[in-house]
Amino acid sequence: MLVQVDLERVSPDDKIRIIESLTSSADLAKLSNDYAPYRVLVAKNPHTSLRTLWKLSKDKEDDVREAVANNSTASAPLLAKLAEDSCWKVRLAVANNKHTSLDTLNILIGDSQWCCYSYGEEEEHEGQIRIAVSLNPNTSEYLLYKLKIDFLDAVRANVAKHPNMDSMNLGKMYRPDEKYSVLRNLAQNPKTPEETIRELNKWTHPSYGNLHLYLAGNPSTPADLLESYANVCSFEMNSQENLELEEELEENPSISEELELELALADNPSTPAEALEKLSKSPYEEVLLKVVAHENTSLGVISSFFHSPHWRVQNRAYGQFAKRRRRQNNANLRAEQGGQ
Repeated sequence: MLVQVDLERVSPDDKIRIIESLTSSADLAKLSNDYAPYRVLVAKNPHTSLRTLWKLSKDKEDDVREAVANNSTASAPLLAKLAEDSCWKVRLAVANNKHTSLDTLNILIGDSQWCCYSYGEEEEHEGQIRIAVSLNPNTSEYLLYKLKIDFLDAVRANVAKHPNMDSMNLGKMYRPDEKYSVLRNLAQNPKTPEETIRELNKWTHPSYGNLHLYLAGNPSTPADLLESYANVCSFEMNSQENLELEEELEENPSISEELELELALADNPSTPAEALEKLSKSPYEEVLLKVVAHENTSLGVISSFFHSPHWRVQNRAYGQFAKRRRRQNNANLRAEQGGQ
């Protein structure tokens, strides 16, 4: 269905809204010859046909070609063509697109604009294309292997947290003198091997401190380390101090850091029952709510919250206790029936 409104008679703002809401590929194709700002909108629209996108990929305006490269319906061959574009912004958009093929991503990590020696705007975008490739969810293990030794910290940091990076090569990325951003992401990655996690546990820096907060949230961190983090938490606040918690958090950053550590432990599905029992003495209601709901928290610890001064913790404890009891009874019943 063609556009029923005379777009030449509407205001520019109304025209923008109309083009953005179009779903007809025929209407969008008709508008692909309009002024550049409107061609950009056509290039962005997910309902624009592939034929029209190919046409717009040859547009003289960089912004139009960049919009094509950002379009979620752009095909792999079209994105491969745009990866050769003379404008770095277009190539950056290709590197960000989830539909870009591995072959094209491989070309982009060897982009000639790794270092921008020209003056002006491009000088501020050194390595942005490689950074985008290192963030692309489709980037393969092989390409990440090539990027793990990149000279840019941001690229290596992205590789260290990428879900497609394999465990062995994550372990090889650890160096005591590596940048903090890289080590922090290694500490958080569930694929990081245990021996590397233990090395990261020992790492300290005069400015950044240690990596315990990030390791505390990693489900691959060994139980003995998680328990050791719970041991360093101090549970010295009394009930009166609990009432003034928000004010204390603002005045005392160390309390905030301890709260973050406790929350990371309470959120971690691998935190053992012993560590959760220690966390059950936390002065922070937010931590206690997570401890009560944790699958590894013992029924004894859950029942200890029946008389908690926090009514939300009490309610959750009663509900969680009943839920765990029902599950236990159902398991016992199935075991009895199976034995008959």
